[in-house]
Amino acid sequence: MAQPFIHTSELCWSPQELGLMAQAIESCFLQYQIRGEVVGYDEGATFTLFRIELGRGIKVSQVIALVPELCRSLSVVDIKVIDFIAGTPYIGLRVTNTYRRAVPFIECFNQWTENNGLSSLSVMLGEDIIGEPIGWDLAQMPHLLITGVTRSGKSMLMHSLVMSILYRNSPDKVRFVMFDTSQLELSLYNDIPHLLFPVASDSIESIKPLSFLVSELQRRQKLFSALNQRNLSGYNKIISNAKELGKPIPDPFWCPNKNYSEHPYLDSEPEIVVCVDDYVQLIGEYKQIGEMLVLLSQQGYAVGIHLILTTRSPLSTSIGSQLRINIATRIALSVSSRADSNLILGQYGAESLFGLGDMLFVSPSFSGPIRIQGAYVSDSDIRDAVDYCKRWGSVSYLNLYDDVQNTNMSAEELDPLFAQVVEFTVGKQWVSISGIQRQFRIGYNRAARIIEQLELQGIVSEQNCNGNREVLAPRFDS
Repeated sequence: MAQPFIHTSELCWSPQELGLMAQAIESCFLQYQIRGEVVGYDEGATFTLFRIELGRGIKVSQVIALVPELCRSLSVVDIKVIDFIAGTPYIGLRVTNTYRRAVPFIECFNQWTENNGLSSLSVMLGEDIIGEPIGWDLAQMPHLLITGVTRSGKSMLMHSLVMSILYRNSPDKVRFVMFDTSQLELSLYNDIPHLLFPVASDSIESIKPLSFLVSELQRRQKLFSALNQRNLSGYNKIISNAKELGKPIPDPFWCPNKNYSEHPYLDSEPEIVVCVDDYVQLIGEYKQIGEMLVLLSQQGYAVGIHLILTTRSPLSTSIGSQLRINIATRIALSVSSRADSNLILGQYGAESLFGLGDMLFVSPSFSGPIRIQGAYVSDSDIRDAVDYCKRWGSVSYLNLYDDVQNTNMSAEELDPLFAQVVEFTVGKQWVSISGIQRQFRIGYNRAARIIEQLELQGIVSEQNCNGNREVLAPRFDS
């Protein structure tokens, strides 16, 4: 049963009430000849955890059998017995509070940032069951998959993750690429200087920034290999040390061109965080988008590209399976079925969550899921974060995006064969009007228009001096 959700700073139980509850627990134990003592308690937003020291020879199963009687004695709706509390000799009684207290983002964030061990990509998740702020390092995850139905708290969680990075990093350190199919949430961050591109809102708009990310992945891999570095931190350290010694490193892959007449030096590279809400809708019928996300999830972490993907229901296709294999760190908010819970977590439980930020966090670093109450992010919190970011300067999107901005072309204006032609062209890594005519049995004028659309969307280049075009989007294996 879900408790009422209340915006208040007051705890559910007073110290006096908690003391009486501890006495009631011990009295219930005594009545059923179970030797046990309450040695402490911690109250969180959703639960209160009582720490219990059991007498010698008393089994946890005896306490579990007593749960209905404990619920009656404490007048609460639910109690869960925790077999052991890590790092202690105690078991736990997790009592569901009579109401859930909202966790204000700023209050939780300020308390969380008091921890001096945070990295640039540490993200705040919310409060654990004893009311302590909890976060994790996105660089260690190194990607995050989030699933939850409407009103489960996905959007609040995404804002919390994004804002906890924005508040602590300049655009030189971290850049974002965002995709927002609802056009209501991530689009609020448009025009902040941390963005590489405007927030994309549909599959067509997403192709060009995703193609850039794949190209950037390959560029960084080539660059790191040339400097004998395995990851972004090692690369940036070498660049920084070289500058301090007054011996900057020349770009080993530079070729003379009209933009740079002098040999440029290498500079440090920022982390890139890719936020997608909702990735299943973004992929749609464009298999190419899913394949690019899979490639980024496989190889992006070493070069500093990290994914945060959300969806209402996990994708059960081969692309969805590959993403789940590559993304072991996951969060399940309230889901609609046990099957969805099992698909995202590998176990049941998320179907019983309360919604509104109640979540289970799983990571290879933990033996089991961690129950967390996500932070509540208000509209004013988001506005404050955006205003704060703009202090770093005005936005400067990559020129790569200019053509897409100027086309004003919606998905409805694209040729119905556009998606099929994209898959054909990228698969062949070659394009021509006659080739499209033969493959799709269409006329010259229609084939020419489709190629123009491919150019405007960044799939193929302009014609060179020989009249040929280069396919810009990389090929992927099926």
